[in-house]
Order: sequence, then structure tokens, then C-alpha cells
Amino acid sequence: MLRYSRKLPIARLFAISAGLVAVLAFVLAGKGTAALQEAGMIPVTPLAGLPKLDLIGVYPTWQTVLVQLAVIAVLIAGYFYNRRTSGPVAAG
Repeated sequence: MLRYSRKLPIARLFAISAGLVAVLAFVLAGKGTAALQEAGMIPVTPLAGLPKLDLIGVYPTWQTVLVQLAVIAVLIAGYFYNRRTSGPVAAG
């Protein structure tokens, strides 16, 4: 097992898992906001022209869209912060 684990592309594995976590954060932000709206804890302000895509957590309300845009902004900022603070990657 140790012999084969040396050939495992760890960087690619972490990049793919980070992408999946980012998608999950987007979906959960939308679904969580929609659940709070259904419970009456957050007001509902409809947004015309946006379809309801329950599978990916997109709902046609201003609140869910703003929360998901905030999640995207945090993810993008984190990506660029990580690229700026990481040093050059050694070949090998």
C-alpha cells in the first residue's frame, strides 16, 4: 500500500476535493436559506426571471441569491489569497 501511495497525485486529489467542498458550500447556502425562509425566520423577496433548481440549491429569491453570491465571493477571495501566499511549487 505504501508503494502505490507514492504514485497517488495528492495535489490533484486535494484540488478535486476542494472543488467538491466549494460546490457543496454553494448548494447548502441556498438550501439553508430556503429552509429558513420556509420556517418564516427570513423574509421572502421573489426574484423574477430566475428558475428554481432544487438540485443545486438555486431558488428565485433575493435572499438565497445574495447568500450564494457571498459564498462565491468568499471562495474566490480564498482562492486568490491562497495563490498569493503560497510559494512556488517545486517540480518533482
